[in-house]
Amino acid sequence: MVRIIDPKLCVRCKGRLWCGLPKCPILEQKKIIAESVPKSTEITAPSPQSAFVGWKGYPKLDVAPIVATRDPETADNPILWKNMSIEDIVSVRTATVRPTLQLSPESARDPDERLLTVQEIVMAKRPVDVDALLLKPPKRKVDFGLNVAPMGPRAPAKRIELQENPRTDRLLEKTYYDEIKAEEAIWQLYQRGYDVYTLSKAMTVGIFGIPRNRRLVPTRWAITATDDIIYRRTLREILQFPQINDVLLFQSHAFDNHFYIILFPEAWGFELLEAWAPGSAWLPSGKTVILNDWEDQRGRKAYADNVGGSYYAARMAVIEYLRRERRQARAVILREVHEGYYVPLGVWQVRENVRDALKKNPERFGSIKEALEAISGKLRIPLHRWVNRSVLLRRAMNQRKITDWF
Repeated sequence: MVRIIDPKLCVRCKGRLWCGLPKCPILEQKKIIAESVPKSTEITAPSPQSAFVGWKGYPKLDVAPIVATRDPETADNPILWKNMSIEDIVSVRTATVRPTLQLSPESARDPDERLLTVQEIVMAKRPVDVDALLLKPPKRKVDFGLNVAPMGPRAPAKRIELQENPRTDRLLEKTYYDEIKAEEAIWQLYQRGYDVYTLSKAMTVGIFGIPRNRRLVPTRWAITATDDIIYRRTLREILQFPQINDVLLFQSHAFDNHFYIILFPEAWGFELLEAWAPGSAWLPSGKTVILNDWEDQRGRKAYADNVGGSYYAARMAVIEYLRRERRQARAVILREVHEGYYVPLGVWQVRENVRDALKKNPERFGSIKEALEAISGKLRIPLHRWVNRSVLLRRAMNQRKITDWF
């Protein structure tokens, strides 16, 4: 069992290990930052074909290639992160630097040499070496966010250049020069096997869309928009498929995030419920509450404000599974986040956790009640609180169908 460490104890302890841990997590993180952050204003390092666009200060945007001072192959690859520890992920992310440029969203319509360089980096087939001259050394700080992975330090850039002409991804480059809407480009490339991570990076730096309409998109918005575009296209197919026959239960437990995915024979619908334990990333202390967002076969128009980007990432994974199985179902996910998830990693881990769960053989039940009983002993929060909060579970358990009368 993971021990809860009172943040007030950390303030008083100041690294003297009163918590009983062998190392102080706070001091260890500061050590990693101190060792990895460049102290000069000149950086020469590879970029893992990635860039970041910040949303603060909109419509003025901070646009930056992600430069990896070590491990460029893993520095921005969530597919590899799912087999790493939280400490290792934070460590590799801390070793990235962002030489930032300040641009407007509309600059993607007529990109200057600086933005063209960033776009080339994102379209490259493999990591490309970058020379950056900064106006000042990067601050020793790591940024954490709701949707994105931990971000290494940043500093304003005076110049960003490539050491070589990178070999670009042929299809990404073709899309860049084609007169094709962003949504259509994303869907076509997804059909060709491109993952959502590559597509959202391309979207954020203005690679997709009719040239005269292109815009830079903050990374956190691009991640959710990519998930939503693919979901809406895929849902058209899902609604034509027959419903599953049994109630299916899938589970995944990684990064001390515990997912219980219940699929049952109904028309498409989706609900994500989340509960964060005191001591976890977004609830340092206080009482645990359950949040939820949901939709039925009509979809949803408003943003999922309660659980945010996690909703779209989890829904994306479920819709991929149903398309693969050529079946339709109603899905409810219970997500319990425990204290071991002490650093927010971004919504990619929600997507990958649910994807991994749906690759396993499910447990099969004759009713939703049986499936809930199977997980009730694994949940910290009493089952009745989850059911009372859920919209779709209460509907399914309380609403009688016309077939019940025959």
